[in-house]
Amino acid sequence: FEKIIEKMASTPSNIATTAFVISTGLYLNAKFGHDFIRCISAHVSGPSRKKNAEADGPTPSDDDVHTLARRGRILPPLPLVIISSLRRSSLSYLSTVDPNGNIPHLSLMRFTYHQPDECIIMSTCVNTRKYEVLKERSDVAVLVHDFGDGAGESTVDGELRAKFSITLSGNCEIETGKAAERHRQIHLERNPSYAQFIVGNDIAILAIYVKSARICDINDNVSHWSVQK
Repeated sequence: FEKIIEKMASTPSNIATTAFVISTGLYLNAKFGHDFIRCISAHVSGPSRKKNAEADGPTPSDDDVHTLARRGRILPPLPLVIISSLRRSSLSYLSTVDPNGNIPHLSLMRFTYHQPDECIIMSTCVNTRKYEVLKERSDVAVLVHDFGDGAGESTVDGELRAKFSITLSGNCEIETGKAAERHRQIHLERNPSYAQFIVGNDIAILAIYVKSARICDINDNVSHWSVQK
């Protein structure tokens, strides 16, 4: 697969080639599995994607990727506007609700977006309400924004730069073992000044897998994204 895709991506008619690859992707993925999608991601997207993935931390092994795929955790790529906002931001609001759906809970959280696993990494003490809730119910919502000080008026070359407030909905997993320690290290590298909230035997690592999103820009234009579309 890798040799075929690399050759196709290097041909002069790159746009036509890419269109062909995408149009046949569903068939090949159904026939050959996750290897085809992984090859497209590695070769058709070009060196910049590889560079960004390296900057986000170590890429999971083939065994990790196939395990995630079997568990339904490898999802279509998030839209660029969401990826960009997650990379620019480090603070979010995590919303949970008790198993009976009666008592909502909101927490200010530092996070790390790890694109190779397409997940949002957080950490929490085990003696907290949100941890107890997450043990019983994994449904969460996460609010992120890149408005800086809240004024939303920073400019680039004299023009107002688009700003976004994004509500993400998905499932949160309390990680254990090697997966937890790998994500803990990635989270710590992104937030080195907050080790007290990341490292410790009483601190759990959370991985949030996004299933849908509501995106609102500075002009109050709203759009929606879902993994099911």
